[in-house]
Amino acid sequence: MIPEHKAHHIFFVGVIVLVAALPLSMFVMSIAQFVIIAGWLLSGNILEKFKQAFSKKLVLIKTGFFFIHVIGLFWTSDFGYAFKDLRIKLPLLALPVIFSTTAPFSKKEFEIALKFFVAAVLVSTLISTSVYLGLTSKKITDIREISIFISHIRLSLLVCMAVFTLIWFWMKGKKSGVVKIIIPALVIWFVCFLVLLESVTGLGILFFVLIVFSFGKIISQKRFVYLAIIMPALIGGLFTGFKYWNSIYKNVSRVTEQAEVDEKTLNGNMYVHHLERFDIENGFRVYWHICEPELEAEWNRRSKLSYNGLDNKGNGLKYTLWRYLTSLNLKKDSAGVTQLTDDDIIAIENGIPNHIYLTRNKIYKRLHTIAWEINNYKQGGNPSGHSVTMRFEFWNTALFIIKKHMLKGVGTGDVPIAFKRAYIQTHSPLDEKWRLRAHNQFLTIAVALGIFWLAYFIFSLIAPVYLSQNGKSFLFLSFLLTAILSMLTEDTIETQAGVTFFAVFNALYLWGSDRNAHS
Repeated sequence: MIPEHKAHHIFFVGVIVLVAALPLSMFVMSIAQFVIIAGWLLSGNILEKFKQAFSKKLVLIKTGFFFIHVIGLFWTSDFGYAFKDLRIKLPLLALPVIFSTTAPFSKKEFEIALKFFVAAVLVSTLISTSVYLGLTSKKITDIREISIFISHIRLSLLVCMAVFTLIWFWMKGKKSGVVKIIIPALVIWFVCFLVLLESVTGLGILFFVLIVFSFGKIISQKRFVYLAIIMPALIGGLFTGFKYWNSIYKNVSRVTEQAEVDEKTLNGNMYVHHLERFDIENGFRVYWHICEPELEAEWNRRSKLSYNGLDNKGNGLKYTLWRYLTSLNLKKDSAGVTQLTDDDIIAIENGIPNHIYLTRNKIYKRLHTIAWEINNYKQGGNPSGHSVTMRFEFWNTALFIIKKHMLKGVGTGDVPIAFKRAYIQTHSPLDEKWRLRAHNQFLTIAVALGIFWLAYFIFSLIAPVYLSQNGKSFLFLSFLLTAILSMLTEDTIETQAGVTFFAVFNALYLWGSDRNAHS
């Protein structure tokens, strides 16, 4: 054993490295957790610490979620996957025990840890931006690829957390002239980065949480006069947002009826018309006026990518070409390809299916893509490869499994097997490689463990608000809302990065600091 203050220093360094590694390195993230464990073990009295930890109601509730996965082993068949899942979820057990039995950080230490986190997120966003600007050797064909350390979705969550942390620093006390410049500048940068990343999820979480806290602040301080300002602005903003979305969706789903259908191309070759298909690009039908022999010959003359191959996003190139030509109201023949500019050819090679994506702002582009996916899905199109409409299939498949295993689920290790079988049984249109899990944490838990343990999980999420003073702080509540909202569209705690994000902020905000550090 070593002196307690030295063990505390090791623990503190481990936490700093861990929060800094969240947006930068999965490997360092793992190493940092070993450092944290080492600091805890070196401080001694391990058995006493376990007794101390599990005498606390909130620790029992939080670690209970890990133990119900252990219980789920009793009715699982795939123990290989089950033990892998338990290994990934170990931080949900270890960090609450360690943090709750370690002396909380001082106010200064707590703030240092948060500053390291914000700085690491800043570095990650700057590196991602340099990738976007072509300042590195990495080539990207999808905006999501600029996040090179962790998934773009996880990075967007961490950016939101960094913004909330900066707001907390702003609210907590005196602000020097430099601080008055740095904090707003960083907040603006992080919001701009979410726009660059085209993260509708991140922007949605950010503004939803801020609106919730704004209303909470007004109500708690009984400054109802501010409601007269905020409510009209909020209603106006929602109405404007709805109109903006509605105009995009109408543009995607509208059909500009063509006066006549030609039988032959200018070269005298026959067109093919798939009248049963209703796919639309900018009002025009994608599957009308197709002459593949001309398309293939002319495309292969102008591009090094094969007409029958894949574009740079991994999609069938010819379908990207059909959509792009249609978006310009050009027929799918040699004359149509001839009218494309060199920039158009490059765009198609990079998997861009509509010419408007070259000129519109990123938010419009992302919303237009979502609207197209939804309309295509409603028309019976295959959702494979489309992030939004694939989730509809994921969720429907999860609900199908839950109905058959409502009480106890399929077991900790049988989730992949259950989904694989369910996709076959429901005759899912998803291609094999896209037949994934629920992408909804609540549904995934219900699939694995049943609805009663799902209810327990929801209870464990909100319990700190009632059982811990720190659970009422801005930092914890902003984290909690961020985590819950992310779980609606992602399996947030089914991956190492997601589990670590969830476990470390839970532990740090609930037990890693005393009440004064939050004030």
